[in-house]
Amino acid sequence: MNKNICGFTLIEMIVALSIFAALMATLMLGYSQGLSLWERGRNQNSYWQSMEYRYGLLARVFAQAQVADYSEKQGKYVPYFQGSFTEARLLTRAPILDFSGRIRPVKISFEKQEDGSLALIYEEAGRFNDPGRGINWNKTNRIILIKGLQSGYFRFEAPAFPLPVELDANYLTSSDKLRYRENPEWLKGYSAEVMWKVPKRIEFIFNDKLGIVQSWTFILPSLPDAWSLDAYLDK
Repeated sequence: MNKNICGFTLIEMIVALSIFAALMATLMLGYSQGLSLWERGRNQNSYWQSMEYRYGLLARVFAQAQVADYSEKQGKYVPYFQGSFTEARLLTRAPILDFSGRIRPVKISFEKQEDGSLALIYEEAGRFNDPGRGINWNKTNRIILIKGLQSGYFRFEAPAFPLPVELDANYLTSSDKLRYRENPEWLKGYSAEVMWKVPKRIEFIFNDKLGIVQSWTFILPSLPDAWSLDAYLDK
């Protein structure tokens, strides 16, 4: 008695397996791309969170800057602040590496690394260091805040300092020409010994490792938290 045998031929099996393999390859490619996008998004989110954290640390450093008159220069008491195209030095009551409330000299700078990139370095001078007794930058209390930068520089907003009517603009010294201005102005260098006060704002402009140009702006206190030493100059 003959029986009808139903099944797939070898060719049909090969075709079915080929279609299945093509579908699986397509699905795995989509899964791999989705996983790669998810991983990239997670890394970028972690990167931006780390940058936001570092911005917050620096914001505290500058918001708690010590801007009271500190040292006497050329017959006038001035605060401590020095800035250039590549670094800024100041006193702060919110050091990153020490307890908050302790006044520490700090230096923030762009430094070139061995691979040719730049890094944003934060450094604190030793405890009990100050402009009067001397500041020792021994590079023991320093951390890298941001690395892998393609470029970076500082600039400082000098406050308006109108020229007194009794002064003749034709006889100003080079320091006087830097000091006096009718309106605030952004400068590439800043010295409180010349300006007699700290800048209104400081800005970091840098090209990060993702190739994105960022601009971080920080506001410094405009008034000291203690009596200015100018009050005693006439006594």
